Amino acid sequence: MTMIQTNKKDDENPKMMTVRERLPVLDDEAVANAISNAKMAYVLGSMEGRDGQYWYDSSAGITLQKVNDKTLRAITVVDDETPYHVLAMVMATCNQLGIELQLDPYAVVMAYEPAEETEVPPVEEPGLEVA
Repeated sequence: MTMIQTNKKDDENPKMMTVRERLPVLDDEAVANAISNAKMAYVLGSMEGRDGQYWYDSSAGITLQKVNDKTLRAITVVDDETPYHVLAMVMATCNQLGIELQLDPYAVVMAYEPAEETEVPPVEEPGLEVA
């Protein structure tokens, strides 16, 4: 079982949670989106590869792997709200398609590292030309 340590300021003892326990409950709109034809086509298209093939979606923060024609496995998830939401939607899509989505104990939780902000130097306006 993969455990995630969460540090809440109001808890003195960190709470250990599995990846499955971190998934949010989807509202009706998110469920409808998850079981849309477009989302189902995406998952089915990804499942057309060979067993063991994997793909990382950097915008979603998850890595999925095809185990076989009826099983998909989450192998990494970035420890942030968006990846857990996306994973919950993938689970709803897989449930609709009759595909098992394996989470624990396979998913490795990756620390969230925000993108570095680079400072842009101020643009200098051209001055008056001296003749």
